[in-house]
Amino acid sequence: MKGGPLVGFELHVVEGGAADFHRDHIIPPLTRSVFVSRLQRPAIILGSTQKLSDDMVSKAKEIDFELVRRSSGGTGVIALPHECVWIDISFPVDDPLIEANVSRSFDLVARGWFDALSFLGVSGLEVKGRPIVMDPLASQVCFTSKAPGEILVGGRKLVGMAQRRSRHACFIHTMCYIKFPYDLTSQLLLGEIDSVDHLRQMVTDLIDVAPWVAQSDDLTIGNLIGEAIF
Repeated sequence: MKGGPLVGFELHVVEGGAADFHRDHIIPPLTRSVFVSRLQRPAIILGSTQKLSDDMVSKAKEIDFELVRRSSGGTGVIALPHECVWIDISFPVDDPLIEANVSRSFDLVARGWFDALSFLGVSGLEVKGRPIVMDPLASQVCFTSKAPGEILVGGRKLVGMAQRRSRHACFIHTMCYIKFPYDLTSQLLLGEIDSVDHLRQMVTDLIDVAPWVAQSDDLTIGNLIGEAIF
């Protein structure tokens, strides 16, 4: 239903910590928006029901990582400043583009990422269809699962997505790694160092598949995504 009563979108750049980007106050009601979220501090982001160990709390304090629990779907993510492209999309809850079916709402955002990356010259892109595919590590590491609407290259996840809804808006978090932190993810989320090879089989990043895009401005990518969606 593109071209309904709400036309176009607003593009915002927000800076702060991971906890700031998960708060409802950055969702403007009745506005289609694309947020380019620029991290100022490294973070361990856990799913809403993910187990939090004393060891993880201790490690986060030791290396000065923000420790955040999110209300959107998914499990653990390690996010580092300048090493990921974090772009969020919000729709008013009554937007005609929004699907009542939660999983189908990702399809629209997937098209935005697919078109933006294709425009920038990334080849071999695939939009994951249904059903979700869960890896043995997915209960701890979000990027090892493959959910409908997420973007893959060669079967490995490049763009991950999560969603939350309030009475005002549908808010979809998306992240594409410039450089995936394989070692830190293994150590901080899995508590081990021998899972790096497995992670490399499940996840990819822009440095690997399209190093020239890794140099692109995140604002350009955000604008391309918004134009493709709206």
